Amino acid sequence: VLASLLMVPLLGVAAFSLDVGWWQMGANQLQTTADAAALAAARGLQLATPSNAQAKALSYAQQLAAANRAFGQVIALT
Repeated sequence: VLASLLMVPLLGVAAFSLDVGWWQMGANQLQTTADAAALAAARGLQLATPSNAQAKALSYAQQLAAANRAFGQVIALT
């Protein structure tokens, strides 16, 4: 009887721990994508001419961000 009564809170804690793990994984994916996009933008600035520097950096960052996912969705930079 005691085991059946404690099963409900145990399942609730297990479900909550899965949710927290999902949130942490998504936050880590977002941070990794942001860091990689910033590095790609810096590389775009190195390869660009002064007239097209901003467009080239944004293009590099958007391409890299589109190749990554967070929370199961593709990342899009604006």
